[in-house]
Amino acid sequence: MADPLSMAPPEDVAASTAKPGQSGVSRWRMAVPAIVLGIALLALWQLVSASGLAPQFSLPLPVQVAKAWWSAATHPSPPNTLGGGHWSILASYGVTTLVESLAGFAVGTLVAL
Repeated sequence: MADPLSMAPPEDVAASTAKPGQSGVSRWRMAVPAIVLGIALLALWQLVSASGLAPQFSLPLPVQVAKAWWSAATHPSPPNTLGGGHWSILASYGVTTLVESLAGFAVGTLVAL
């Protein structure tokens, strides 16, 4: 029977199993392309909206969307509702989005099988 201490993995196993490039700095480097793409898409959205290539009702400016979301999130109840408030509207939209996302994930998984 072998000595249990001789069966222990070498101490450098943890270092050898670490994925290359997974330090904190390199993770940020890996995220840079996604961040740049997000900023580029926002800039493109802004340019298309501001230039009038798309009607304002179908593609509002990103700033208008952010202001509307912030207003809906911070004001307790609009005057023309029965007291449900903006949060109940946002929550119902959130639930709908969650259900649609899960359904899309399920359909995508079934198609992939």
